Amino acid sequence: MRIWSALQSLPGLSSVPAGWGFGLDDDSRRFIDVFLQPGLGTVKSYPCPYNCGCGQRVVAHRDGSIVAVCQCDPPKCQHLSLTLADVIPLDLNLSKFGRALCKALSLESKAVEFGLTCTRQIGSWSASAVPVILTIQWDPQQFRSVVAALVFRLKCPFILLAPTSAHLDAHCQELLAHVGAGFFPLDAYIIITEQGNLQATKPPGEIFLGFAPPPGDSIAESSARQVLALAKRLDAEQPMKLPTAFMVLIMYSQEELSAAEIAQKCRCSKATVISRLNLLHRKLGQHPVTLRRYSEHFKTIEKSLAGARSHDGRPGSTSDDEDTDTEESES
Repeated sequence: MRIWSALQSLPGLSSVPAGWGFGLDDDSRRFIDVFLQPGLGTVKSYPCPYNCGCGQRVVAHRDGSIVAVCQCDPPKCQHLSLTLADVIPLDLNLSKFGRALCKALSLESKAVEFGLTCTRQIGSWSASAVPVILTIQWDPQQFRSVVAALVFRLKCPFILLAPTSAHLDAHCQELLAHVGAGFFPLDAYIIITEQGNLQATKPPGEIFLGFAPPPGDSIAESSARQVLALAKRLDAEQPMKLPTAFMVLIMYSQEELSAAEIAQKCRCSKATVISRLNLLHRKLGQHPVTLRRYSEHFKTIEKSLAGARSHDGRPGSTSDDEDTDTEESES
């Protein structure tokens, strides 16, 4: 996906529309529509479409016309007639981009600035609250400096996201390994949907497997057991048709399936699944997406209870009442 390379080629993550748009595919253009915003003022230089290597000088005439003039000596390219929209820069909305990544990767959203160029913590992962940091650098040396600064400041495992692995060299790998940090290029793990949303290429629990809390973590395991117990109690107190709230919790939070995938698997409507998610949200005090940090604990607990459940014999459906709580799709 060319947009990831484009992000690492534009200093300051800012350029005129033509600077962002050259040679990009449809997915990349959707990214531009969603995550870019107009900057301040107008630019003084315009990228040459003739690939002569110069940045054309932007000249605004008194009559309101705008042209881009070739700076080569002697001039090689024709003048370009431009509009005001052509010379207003588009900047990456880093906050919006970070929130979208949190949603796609099931992270706890948490924005923290480090005072480093185009670098910030966007969230945390798992019950251990492993910091997840996004950095977008166009210069390899600057990327190395950012990695070194993060390692020096944090002195603990963290997850580092960047558009591609183009700047990741042996020195950076050594620095990250020193504190148990991991590097994850977005071009390998994130795609852009037709609606312009970000989507992980595999379950986040699988992507960040090395950063999940160990199954023996007593605090996280205790919390996971409490969640499962509450969900089972909810099924007993509010009998419902399949899938039950507990089933949805397991498929959504443990198996990390989407509402649409659960609906297909259970042969029910997506609205029914969303109703269960909303019910779980109200009763548990947090959206089931945040419970994905307990996915490994859920698996361990479920295995230990598998034998007992196989002899339970409790019917899963005792009511054919229609669902009425059909809010918007899960976040």
